[in-house]
Amino acid sequence: MSDFLQNFQDPSFRLSYSLGGAALLLLPMLLLALWYHPNIKKTPGGRALMERQGKSNVRSRGSFLSAQSQMADGIAIMRDVKSGRYGQQARRMQTRVNWVVGLWVLAVALYFGLMIYADELARVPT
Repeated sequence: MSDFLQNFQDPSFRLSYSLGGAALLLLPMLLLALWYHPNIKKTPGGRALMERQGKSNVRSRGSFLSAQSQMADGIAIMRDVKSGRYGQQARRMQTRVNWVVGLWVLAVALYFGLMIYADELARVPT
C-alpha cells in the first residue's frame, strides 16, 4: 500500500489520478441522467412528476427565502414519490437513483480521500 501511495509524488501519476477523479465525478452522473430522464417519462406518473419538477420554483440566483422555498418544493416532491403518488415505477426509479448517488458519493470520498491521505503522509514535518 505504501508503494502505491508513493506514486502520488510523481506528477504524471498525480495528473492521471486527478483526471480519473474528474471522470469519476462526471461520468456516473451523466449516465444516470441519460438513463433517468427517458425512463421516468414512460409512465403517466413519471410524466406528472417531471411536469411538477418543471413548475417548481427553481432559480439560479435568489435569496435565502427562495432557497428555502426550493428546498420545501424538493422535500414535498420526494415525500410524494415515496408515498407512491406518481406510481410504483417512479418510486422504484427514485430508490435506485438514491442508491446510485449514495454509492457515488462514497466512491468519490474514497477516491479523493486516498489522494489526501497520500499528501498527508508525504508532508514534511515542521
